[in-house]
Amino acid sequence: MTNLAPAPSANTAPAAAPTTSDMDALTRLPLVTVRDLRVAYDETTVLDGVDLDLHPGEMVALLGASGSGKSTLMRGLTGFAPITGGTARVAGHDVTNLRRGELRQLRAGVGQVFQQFNLIPRLSVLTNVLTGALHSAGPINLSSVASAASTADARWNSSTASASPTRRKTPPVR
Repeated sequence: MTNLAPAPSANTAPAAAPTTSDMDALTRLPLVTVRDLRVAYDETTVLDGVDLDLHPGEMVALLGASGSGKSTLMRGLTGFAPITGGTARVAGHDVTNLRRGELRQLRAGVGQVFQQFNLIPRLSVLTNVLTGALHSAGPINLSSVASAASTADARWNSSTASASPTRRKTPPVR
């Protein structure tokens, strides 16, 4: 969870532990706030005048006809679509003004499944999924993530090789 409280200054006393009413107030704050959002590609306006508030714990369905801008809205909230007007705040981040490093930080904390999965066909499902964790692993931990994927794949392959005839090894996702 993103800390929405301002950092204490050197001249202030340490803050008291948050009370139940403080926590209630935080859960009432929207996690996503969009006001008058506009997304355009060159001369083509895809979204115009979108307003939206999403609160923690809400389950929301975004419905619309093909080409109505559902995916564009989701891409705009993670900085993958060019916001050309209005404002969008996600988990305390102003998406309209994020620099590259801040955008990476936002994307690391927001799950998004793309319409095209962009999987690597020769890798197993497990390795494809673990590859998503590589961005936050850091250079020191990359080898351990890759090693864990190899070990897990080896265990899967050995368990399916000795399985009964009704249980077959699953081919890589294509």
